[in-house]
Amino acid sequence: MCENLRKSEQMVKDVADTIAIDYAQELKSLGFTKEQIRTEVIKYIGTPQFIDAVKRKVEEYIALFDEPDKTQLH
Repeated sequence: MCENLRKSEQMVKDVADTIAIDYAQELKSLGFTKEQIRTEVIKYIGTPQFIDAVKRKVEEYIALFDEPDKTQLH
């Protein structure tokens, strides 16, 4: 059970990292400097919007495991 918890925590960390990186890339494409990107990302990861984005993405992944496997015979 402890191993499952560790894997779950790692998945949430990976999702959060990906969302933060995507946000940074979006800011870069808008012409922000490295320092501006750094500042904005730090602000963003402390917002409810960031937490909601992480929750939504994790729930999407969990839903994939809830779907019945169509390759299994009943």
